[in-house]
Amino acid sequence: MSSSSRELRQELQGAVHQFSDSVQGRVTDLVDLQHTQLLGFGRRLDELLERNESKLESIRTTVSENLTDLKADAIDQHRNGREELARSVATMAEALVARVSDLSSSQRQQLETLTLGLNTLSAGNEQRLDSMRNTIERKLGDLQTDNALKLEQTTVPANVTRTAVPRA
Repeated sequence: MSSSSRELRQELQGAVHQFSDSVQGRVTDLVDLQHTQLLGFGRRLDELLERNESKLESIRTTVSENLTDLKADAIDQHRNGREELARSVATMAEALVARVSDLSSSQRQQLETLTLGLNTLSAGNEQRLDSMRNTIERKLGDLQTDNALKLEQTTVPANVTRTAVPRA
């Protein structure tokens, strides 16, 4: 049995060795397959990364252009708003100047009318005062004449009576 055991051992050893070589071959094939698949996956991942970077750069460029356009639009809108506001203020100022001018003209006309009325009133008052002065002077003259006559009439008898009655 020893030779048969040895043969059996050798056979078993050969079978294990063959199994080991077979497993090692399969593991090597599996490693090679995985290595090939990983290389393919790595290449695809690199391609995907490049495409993503390219797309990302494209997006950055587009966003930058859009921001530039938006900034330009905002500047234009601000400028247009300022110009519109300036036009509105100018229009309002013109309307205000026109209104003040109208009011000034109206006041000038009213002042001229008032001045004319005051001049007419003043002239009329002056004429009435002259007329009243003349009338008063005439009446005063008449009164003076009347009073002088009356005084003469009263003083003549008084002179006569005075001479008759001496004073003490």
